[in-house]
Amino acid sequence: MFEIQQSQYHRMTKAIHFLTENSAKNPSLRSLVDAIYASEFHVQRTFQDWVGVTPKQFLQAMHRFESKSILREHGVTAAAEHSGYLSDSRVYDNFVRFESVTPGEYKKLGAGLRIHWGREQTPFGDCMLAWTDRGITKLAFIDQGFTLADALGELYDEWPDALFIEDKQATEVHLSQFFIHDYSDHGPQQMPLRLFVKGTAFQVKVWEALLRLPEGHVATYQDVSNTLNKGTAVRAVASAIAKNPVGYLIPCHRVIRGCGTINQYRWSRERKASILLYEKGNDLKRRNLIDTGTEWLARYS
Repeated sequence: MFEIQQSQYHRMTKAIHFLTENSAKNPSLRSLVDAIYASEFHVQRTFQDWVGVTPKQFLQAMHRFESKSILREHGVTAAAEHSGYLSDSRVYDNFVRFESVTPGEYKKLGAGLRIHWGREQTPFGDCMLAWTDRGITKLAFIDQGFTLADALGELYDEWPDALFIEDKQATEVHLSQFFIHDYSDHGPQQMPLRLFVKGTAFQVKVWEALLRLPEGHVATYQDVSNTLNKGTAVRAVASAIAKNPVGYLIPCHRVIRGCGTINQYRWSRERKASILLYEKGNDLKRRNLIDTGTEWLARYS
């Protein structure tokens, strides 16, 4: 279903990594083409479609930064409209319905619970998705560093007494709900997604805070801590973010370091950068700014 996008993701991940690592050398488009084994036309078109800017514009933006980051929000703490916490910007929060496990359900260890799961392609590589009648309970990206066995092992540990049912066809249907974008006025209306997660009270509050970060925006760990009125609990917040059981849908990838750099991500730093840039491209498309993509780069200075 996402074969073309997944192929683009792998190439764009290589491109982003190559440009980031070689920015000081000001690499040419030809050298980028040689690095990712594609034609100049394909690289130029795909990169701009994915990221929202051309490779040259990407490099120009990087040259303006003191650190190797293209995702630093200028004044993210001081400017509320840039942090994505204003009530009129809670697009993502309105799309996802969130329900946490009750203490009684926690003690039952999944007894009587039917968990369906499947492995399928996404625009950002393969993933393992698991869900119950009450909502999605796990989404983990699969690659050499984190295998399907690893993902299933975590799921079994979280719900040891549940009944597990593999369902590839339903997995495809679920993924199509949140990996397909249509910004036209006549596009299909997406139904709200339901999440059913297991975590401590504090972890759940952190995950709920992440749901208030719209696509195309980032925040720092300090920002998230501040929204919870726990400004000194940055490490605890970071730990809760790292234990997010539903990747992408609970957007832990939208949290970056205070200095603006992309820190490590459970499913690889390169994937995190690729997702963020893809979302920024979607944000530009949604606001009809894709042809003037340098508009957002000017803010990251």
